[in-house]
Amino acid sequence: MVGKFENISESRCSLCFDSKILFETLTELEETELKANSVTIKFKKGEVICKQGTYASNIIYLKEGLAKIFLEFNDKNIILRVEPAGQLLALQSLYGNMYRYTSVAYEDTIVNLIDINFFRKLMFQNATFSYHIANAANDSTISAFDRVICLTQKKSHGRIAEVLICLYERIYKELKFKLHFPRKDLAELSNMSVENLTRTLNDFRNDNILKIKGNNIEILNLEQLKTISKKG
Repeated sequence: MVGKFENISESRCSLCFDSKILFETLTELEETELKANSVTIKFKKGEVICKQGTYASNIIYLKEGLAKIFLEFNDKNIILRVEPAGQLLALQSLYGNMYRYTSVAYEDTIVNLIDINFFRKLMFQNATFSYHIANAANDSTISAFDRVICLTQKKSHGRIAEVLICLYERIYKELKFKLHFPRKDLAELSNMSVENLTRTLNDFRNDNILKIKGNNIEILNLEQLKTISKKG
């Protein structure tokens, strides 16, 4: 058999596409048209940015803040990702008629809603812009593959280790950070119960991998955390 789970490379969290690059490819005229076809909206913490199953009229650029995206399925939410500023949401709706997931602001958040028809026009007329959209879509797909592996193949310690690494690399950029969301969401991100999450975090704390006080987390041994994530 070719390949084993243990040989899969570690998460691509640090390689996530920064959507700001997209807009640097636009001409001066396209930038003017973009402003004319966009609206800036502020969302308070806990407000819905887009709703799964509703008509998709915009591509969403997360200008400031933090948001979660999740699937609503049989009264249970499956959290897919936590998205920081600089990311595009709803690319999966470009050639569909509805939003494929729900997004909620984790903190006060500012987004640019870009008319979806205009966005398609930009892709048609600007090859470089289209190239970067393809990169962003590719990154999102690979990240989804990584999430499937994490949630279905790794044990609890490997799952929470990967989530913590992603939070460090993609969101907070520092080894010491304060979670902007409840433990329940951290448990859902790791596909485990809150009780199992608490036990796993306590194991990491007892092994001097983490320092935890309330929602404040400090990664004391990043390399060991990466080893646990890689081995699953």
